[in-house]
Amino acid sequence: MDEKEKTVELDYKRADNKKLFASNLFDAFAMIILAVLLSLSIFAIYFNTPMSRDLSNRRDEIILSSHLYEKKDGIVKDLYSIIDEDKESSVDEKSKIIDDSLTFFFQSFVKDKNIYDDYKRRALNKEEHIFDDNLQRKYLNDDYDIVYFNFYNNMLKDIAPGYLSSSKEYRDNLKQSIINNVFIIFISLIISNIIFYYVVPMIYRRGKQTFGMKIFKISLLSVDGMSCSSKRYSLRFLFYLIVIVVLSVFSFLLPVLISFTMMLLSKTGQSLVDYVTNTYKVDSQTNTVYLNYEEYMYNQHSRDDKKIENLDVVYDKKDK
Repeated sequence: MDEKEKTVELDYKRADNKKLFASNLFDAFAMIILAVLLSLSIFAIYFNTPMSRDLSNRRDEIILSSHLYEKKDGIVKDLYSIIDEDKESSVDEKSKIIDDSLTFFFQSFVKDKNIYDDYKRRALNKEEHIFDDNLQRKYLNDDYDIVYFNFYNNMLKDIAPGYLSSSKEYRDNLKQSIINNVFIIFISLIISNIIFYYVVPMIYRRGKQTFGMKIFKISLLSVDGMSCSSKRYSLRFLFYLIVIVVLSVFSFLLPVLISFTMMLLSKTGQSLVDYVTNTYKVDSQTNTVYLNYEEYMYNQHSRDDKKIENLDVVYDKKDK
């Protein structure tokens, strides 16, 4: 059978934008939920691995050496929380503890005590400096204890932690932790995309439908009007995964925006992925989607046979 004999006309209505948007929104939402669940599961496994424990133990060693943290009952806690929970020490005693810790931190950990000294020189209370030229308390009466405590406490809570990154060991540890966490999230996102946008459509192979497309009666067709073949769909998914998913992570979702704009503005309703792979999303609520030309011809022959049978029945009645 030559190509001319295989030419058929199939009339499908383009899936309207409301259905496409609702379908995409449903799939994206469900995919994200799965990605979150996968991330939580992988994190639960990862946190019990030797790699994670070694990284965590090394971090504890680094921050404990800064004197901004202490170990209480086997738990590493920041000094600010410990001071806040201390109900026995006086305000002046707490100030002394914090001052000693901050002095050690900037002198031995950051290795630049001038930073701490500069904060003391700029410390004000009602536009008056609270430290003298030797950086000692300028006001010694008890009424000012709370003023000095607030200065030290603010340094401990808001200023000093920002200087932890001055340690190369701390930066390297933090960097490795971030890389590991991002990798887990990225892998979870890839797996959930594969499940929702590849595995599911391969199961619903007639029209290569995702869950959202199934709900809103949308099918994916090739340019020949038949259901998108598995080979073409695999190439389509690969393009989607690399360009829409991976590149969007590094380009502030630019491919997603381009694809969505094309879907809304193009006459055929094709997204970037559909345009490149020559596929179309159609409304299949009232139309049959055929897997291939052979199925279409078989279906047509079956219909013709039924018409003939019905005609035979009518003629038999007339003869009687």
